Amino acid sequence: MLPWNRINIDFLSVILFTFFLFPIWSPSLGANAAYQFFLYPLIALIFYKKILIPNSFILFGIFLYTLILFVSVFIKQDFVEFIDRRFISFILFISMFFLVFFPFKEKHILAFKISLVLASFLNILPIMYEAISSGLNNLTYISKITLAGGGTRYGFVYLMAFWIVFFFQSQDIKVNFLKYLSIFILLVGLLLTFNRSALLGLGGSLFLYFFYYTFFYKEEIKIKLKKISLLILFFILIFLIVYNSVPFLVDFFISRFSLLFTNPLVTLYSDDIINYVSLYDSAGYRLYIWNLIYQFILLNPFSGSGYLGVWILLSDLSGSAHGQFQDIFFRVGIIGSLYFGLILFFILNKLFVNKQFELFWGFSSILIFSLFNETFSLGTGKFILAFLIAICFQKGLMYK
Repeated sequence: MLPWNRINIDFLSVILFTFFLFPIWSPSLGANAAYQFFLYPLIALIFYKKILIPNSFILFGIFLYTLILFVSVFIKQDFVEFIDRRFISFILFISMFFLVFFPFKEKHILAFKISLVLASFLNILPIMYEAISSGLNNLTYISKITLAGGGTRYGFVYLMAFWIVFFFQSQDIKVNFLKYLSIFILLVGLLLTFNRSALLGLGGSLFLYFFYYTFFYKEEIKIKLKKISLLILFFILIFLIVYNSVPFLVDFFISRFSLLFTNPLVTLYSDDIINYVSLYDSAGYRLYIWNLIYQFILLNPFSGSGYLGVWILLSDLSGSAHGQFQDIFFRVGIIGSLYFGLILFFILNKLFVNKQFELFWGFSSILIFSLFNETFSLGTGKFILAFLIAICFQKGLMYK
C-alpha cells in the first residue's frame, strides 16, 4: 500500500526519477540507452553535500568486478581490439552501485513508486493512441515494429507499475475506479509490447502471489475466496474486452506461445533448423545463443568475456544474450554471477521483510521477465536495480 497519508510527496524526485525511467531508444546501438540517472550523483552532491560509505558487501562487489576487468585486460589480454568497448561496458555494468553513496529517505521510495507508474503511462498512452488512430482491427505482425519498436523490452517497467497500482488501497470509490482503470491500461500496454516475456513475468508473479496469499497470508478463508474470485472475474472481464476489441493481440500471443510446443526445440542445435525456426520464433535462437555462452564459460570460468557482450562470438559482431542472467553469466563468469545472485536475493529478502510488497512482487516479475530478455543491461533497468540496491543496503532506511 502506498503511504500517501504518512509522507509528503517529493515532486522534484518524482520528476527526476520519471526522467531517469523514460526510455531513450538508440537505433544505432539497438538498445535502450536511457542512462540519465548518471546525472544523479552530481545532483545529490549539490543538494545533500554528503557521501555515504557502503557496507563491506557492496565494497567487495566493487572490488570483485574491478578485479575481473583487471584480469581480462592485463592477464588474459583477449579481445584487445575491443578494449574501448570493454571499459565502456564495465562502467555501465558497475553503475548499479552508483547510487549507494548517496542518502535516501522514505519520501524517495514513494517518489520512486510514483515515477514508475507515471513513466509507464507516459510511454503507454501514446502507443495506445497510435493503435486506436490506425484502427484496432488493422493491427498486424508489423505492428510489433511500428507500435512497440524499442518498447518490446520496456514491459518490465510496466510490470513494476502494475504491482504498485495493484497494492494501492483507498476507500474512495472514484479513486478505486481510477485504480482498476490504470490496471486495465497497464495490461493493455503489456500486450502492446508484443513480448511473451512480459506476459510470463505477469503470469508468473501473479501465480506466486496467489500461492503465497492463499497458503501463507493470515486472513479469513471467506475473505480470501471473495478477493480471489473478484480478481479472477476482473481479469476475465479484461480478457473479454481485449479479445472483442483487438482479437489480433490475443491471437498473436496464442500463436507465439503455441510455437514453443509445436517446434522441435530439442533439435535446434543444427544451424539450418535454427535459421529456419528463428524466422518465426526466437526460442530456437535463444537455445543456440545460450549454448554458445555455456561453451565459452567452460573455457573462461572466472572472468567470462570481461564485460564484452555475446556479439564477440558472432560473425557480424551483433547480437545479445536474450536473457539477463545469461548476459551476466557471459560477461563476468561464475563467481561474478554468484555474487550478482546474492545481491538479487538480498534485495528480495529486504523488500519482503520490510513489507514493501509492491516493490517485492514488481521486482519478482522483473526477474521472471529477465529469464528471456535483458533488463538490467538497459538504462531504465539499471536505474531500477541501482535504486533498489541503494535503499536495501543503506543502513537505517529499512529497519529489518
